Amino acid sequence: DFDSRLARYRANDPDEKTNPSNYLAAASKDDMEAVKQRWSLPKKYLTFLERFSPNNMTCELQLRFASSGFDLYSASTILENQAGFAFDPQTGKRHSDWPESYAVIGDAWADPFVFDLSKCDENDGPIFTAQHGTGEWSFRKYAKSFEALVQKLKVT
Repeated sequence: DFDSRLARYRANDPDEKTNPSNYLAAASKDDMEAVKQRWSLPKKYLTFLERFSPNNMTCELQLRFASSGFDLYSASTILENQAGFAFDPQTGKRHSDWPESYAVIGDAWADPFVFDLSKCDENDGPIFTAQHGTGEWSFRKYAKSFEALVQKLKVT
């Protein structure tokens, strides 16, 4: 589905024939191994990361009151992008208020979008988000699954 949406985007912009590798690329085996060692993620998301890892891709996501640029992390950046959310980037210490079962897979305006791995099944799971900078994390469900999240994305 993502490939067909990209194909439509490229077809509507014939003067800028976009190379699909600028958007999505296969992940390296080393990156995928590191991700799998860190978490037990749902199969649909792992397949996406492995085969269609976002690379230099800007998406747009409709949030409650506005559209926002959305950064969906690639296999090569997902671990480092936990910094600031799950742990302090300076000290490497885990934030005590960050749930252990949360894996940040992207952000919009620095608001994290996460899998709560305790609520995922083997195949897929719901996506939650929270506003940053409020003093405490108050997560709410954004999409019923990763697949539903991808359907809400618009490639810009």
